[in-house]
Amino acid sequence: MSHRTRACAAPGPLSSARRGRLPDRAFGLPAQRKYPLYTMAAGRLVPNPSHASNAKGRAMQELHKGRITVAQYARIVTKANKVLAACEKGTTMPKKKRAKKKSTKRRAKKTTRRKKKATKRKAKKKATRRKKKATKRKAKKKTTRRKKATKRRKKSTKRTGVSMREQQKRIRAALAG
Repeated sequence: MSHRTRACAAPGPLSSARRGRLPDRAFGLPAQRKYPLYTMAAGRLVPNPSHASNAKGRAMQELHKGRITVAQYARIVTKANKVLAACEKGTTMPKKKRAKKKSTKRRAKKTTRRKKKATKRKAKKKATRRKKKATKRKAKKKTTRRKKATKRRKKSTKRTGVSMREQQKRIRAALAG
């Protein structure tokens, strides 16, 4: 019986440093590194039943709030149930070789994804800036055209003493008659 408790003994609360040292496979959602199910003890992953039951409860809450999908919830619950079953049997999860390389590859993929997204965001911002500038230029051209037209009208009325519209009416009448 003591062997079982040692295999699933919780070494205390999971600090952020300990959580950071855990491999991705120790979490219910490895891609997001959420819902830890294991702890590290002597270089091995040790199933932690309290973490597993907490993960199941938190996952249910998140599902009800709509923050995770049903598939994600099912994945977390199955992993947590495996951990709880392992604790009943008294087994630990063996340390895998090259786990660090895999996690670094994943991190590298994540960073490249982030960089790609960042460049896309920058490109979108540039495009929107260009569009705004173009619309401002067009609006400026329209206002300058209007100003010039009003200046022309004022000049013509000063010269002849008759407004531009009145002149146009006279021209139309002369052409018609």
